[in-house]
Amino acid sequence: MNNVYFGFIELELKPTQKVLGDLRRLGHNWVELGNPKILYVPKMCYTATIHEEICQGNLDKLKIKKYSKEDILKVRPAASRNLCGPTKILAGLLMERYLIQDRSRVVMTQRKPNKEHCVYLMRMAPSAFTDSKVKKQNEGIPMSDFAIYVGTTANERRVRFDQHTNPSNPKYEKLRSRTFAKHAFSTDFEICNLTEEYRKKLGKIDGLTEYNAKAKEFEISKVLRENFAIWAYSN
Repeated sequence: MNNVYFGFIELELKPTQKVLGDLRRLGHNWVELGNPKILYVPKMCYTATIHEEICQGNLDKLKIKKYSKEDILKVRPAASRNLCGPTKILAGLLMERYLIQDRSRVVMTQRKPNKEHCVYLMRMAPSAFTDSKVKKQNEGIPMSDFAIYVGTTANERRVRFDQHTNPSNPKYEKLRSRTFAKHAFSTDFEICNLTEEYRKKLGKIDGLTEYNAKAKEFEISKVLRENFAIWAYSN
């Protein structure tokens, strides 16, 4: 495997009280299913070096809150190495496709990826043209009256906008994009929202899984730059 990659880890869990409780909440009775293997793929995506250390059994490198070491039977290295890609987005797409599969003699302690994510486009002020992060993504593209911030969310777009721009929002400090918060064209959602204006030109942008949405975010940013000569920025 190439030594520059990102990957997810698949764990096999023990039938502890915590694990069986999670299965019951998902509608599974482990005993009635015939005691299949219990598998879990944490959402954390690791760099190549850390991923390989975990595959070799170093559980100290795992970053999961849902389960403790006492709940883990072992790392499944072969499966984990199949959940790797050259970028976090491509690794995430592989992980989501894997979780959607129906497999015999195993049960997952997590729900299959839902299609609740969407992409949104927001107007940024001309001050964005002087931002080093934004400039880096838009080399060679002429400046215009505004730039466009492209993002994804599992919330309504208006809710996500408020998290970006409203300091009184309880999630402002944790979830805002500092770049968009700094360069938002306005604190008025209707003024900033460009999603509907470009919707028909960009294909499906609603009802996506998390990593499908992230891949679409990257694609849309590229389309805006190359097809419309518009400065576009995404985190």
